[in-house]
Amino acid sequence: MGKGYSRNFHGEVISCGDYIGHSDVSNYIQTRDMPKQDRKMLQGCYDLFESKPDFVWRNCAIEVMCPSLSVKFVSGDERNRYIIRLKDDDTWTVPMREEIRTKLYDTYEWLRSHLKGMGDAIAGHIKDNPEKVLSIGFSALKLKK
Repeated sequence: MGKGYSRNFHGEVISCGDYIGHSDVSNYIQTRDMPKQDRKMLQGCYDLFESKPDFVWRNCAIEVMCPSLSVKFVSGDERNRYIIRLKDDDTWTVPMREEIRTKLYDTYEWLRSHLKGMGDAIAGHIKDNPEKVLSIGFSALKLKK
């Protein structure tokens, strides 16, 4: 693969240099006259940028499949590859390929958000029912004796 050439992509390829960023997509949008729906789909890249760390955009390809145009933003060797497309009148982002470091980051973020949620729920339960929690704790201590 590499260098922005995919056998299955038939659209405009934008080489973004060292990394793909907000400015690459913004420049593309500002220099072209396009329908509102295409513009909205291209702006879907911004949400994608916010969902991943910076290292992802150094070796990446983002294919945006709009109703009236197709564009692919490319940096590095495309180890991370995403497609933004329209599905049921809504913009969808599909990860097509991600390097192991990106997958590990996603796993870390998932664990962090879920463990934080569990911790918040437990803390809320303790705050709302301190006497019940204490009685359960004392019962557990009695069982150990």
